[in-house]
Amino acid sequence: MRKFGTAAAWTLVVGVSVAAAGCGQVDGLKAKMAFKDANGLYQQQDYRAAKGKYEEALALDPNLTDAYFFLANSSDNLYKFSKKGDPANDALLTQAVDMYKQAGERATQPNIRKLALEYLVAAYNNPDKINDPAAAEPLLLKMILSAYNNPDKINDPAAAEPLLLKMILSAYNNPDKINDPAAAEPL
Repeated sequence: MRKFGTAAAWTLVVGVSVAAAGCGQVDGLKAKMAFKDANGLYQQQDYRAAKGKYEEALALDPNLTDAYFFLANSSDNLYKFSKKGDPANDALLTQAVDMYKQAGERATQPNIRKLALEYLVAAYNNPDKINDPAAAEPLLLKMILSAYNNPDKINDPAAAEPLLLKMILSAYNNPDKINDPAAAEPL
């Protein structure tokens, strides 16, 4: 009798494990379908409906990291400066900033990460939005350093100085003086 009880218990454990794994796969599939639907709505500029679908996709699978950018941008597009002070409207901007940050850190595609940081900087620098340029400075530093594939020094402002110099000098097509700090002063 005891063997039967042990076998039944193991069968139950295995059955529950298989069902749980199946649910995870179903959630992943539902998330991808919601993401695909959201992308279609986004392309049609139906940002309100797209926002809901991106939220659904991320609730089902938070690892759809590129969805953070599109959720942010949908919220950003729904925000209206003329309604500043309205809690629901202000929440859209708050969500946009939060999701741009997530996308800047988690997106799998480098171009999505870059866009997220650019849009986040734009939100901080825009007087119709957050209007806090000082908050954009660390993001700009991060963008500069990541552009030069130097992730070890992202939080080191001193590391940005030579990179900024290189950017300025390369913008003036003067590669001979890239390592000459005095060359940048007249610019």
